[in-house]
Formats: sequence, C-alpha cells, structure tokens
Amino acid sequence: MDQETTTAPPLSIVEVIQSLDGGGDVERLKEELEQVVRDVKARGGKGSVTLTMNVESFSDVQVVIKAKITSKSPDTQPGPTIFFTTDEGHLTRKDPSQMPLFGNPR
Repeated sequence: MDQETTTAPPLSIVEVIQSLDGGGDVERLKEELEQVVRDVKARGGKGSVTLTMNVESFSDVQVVIKAKITSKSPDTQPGPTIFFTTDEGHLTRKDPSQMPLFGNPR
C-alpha cells in the first residue's frame, strides 16, 4: 500500500512576513515605517524602511529565515549658517558694512 503524502499549500509572501518572529517583525516593521513617515513629514526629504530576510538551510526539508529591519530617516544635520567676513578674515554674524540703526549694539 502506497502512503499518500499531503502537500501543504505554499504561503504567500504576506503570510511569510506575518510568520516571522511570531508576528513580532511585522509590528517592528510597522513601527519603523510610522517613525520614518513622521520624520519625513516633520523634516521633508526622503526616508526608507528595508526588510531583509536571510535564509539558511536547516535540514533537507527546512530553512531558517531571520529578518533584519533597518530604517533611515531624513538627514537631521543642521542647515547651513551664513556669516559675514571682515577684511582681516574674521567671521561675524553682523554685516560690517551696515551702520547700526539704533546706536551701538549691546
């Protein structure tokens, strides 16, 4: 008598992602995406969220998938600052060629 083998239906990519770390990676992915969206709205620019799935052989019929979630928010570096220069090469925030409007500055 031949033993009948049953084949489980293949998982969709969404089902695979939902299964990673018992669903914990989906929650982390969602949180990272929401943070990047907030940062993009607040600062402008571009951001990204990346899900990398590393796949290793576990046995002849099994693999192990380990997820890595990374994100990049828009650059938080301060913008440029404009300075005036003197003939001596010094930097100042006030235009040295402009006369004070209300007497000497304090």
